[in-house]
Amino acid sequence: MFTINVNVPPGALQDILNRLEAIMATMQEVLDLVRQSNTVGDSVVTLLNETKAKLDAALAAIPNVPPEVQAQIDQAFDELTAQKAELESAITANTPAET
Repeated sequence: MFTINVNVPPGALQDILNRLEAIMATMQEVLDLVRQSNTVGDSVVTLLNETKAKLDAALAAIPNVPPEVQAQIDQAFDELTAQKAELESAITANTPAET
């Protein structure tokens, strides 16, 4: 067995503890933000899915949707679907695994 002697300036250990506490608080803030983002992301995905379903149902009741109107609707939902995929990917990539 051997002994290591280290000279630590007065207050240095407390300074280290204070810094660790600040880092842990910051990490908790980040984790809280990720969890909030996950909830917001889930809400956005649900909103998009429900909006599309309702619009599809409404359009099904119209016998002849003009092709230019249908093209605009399709384009809008293609763009929303792409944004949804990006949002889901970002949330998945930045959400820590539950432990």
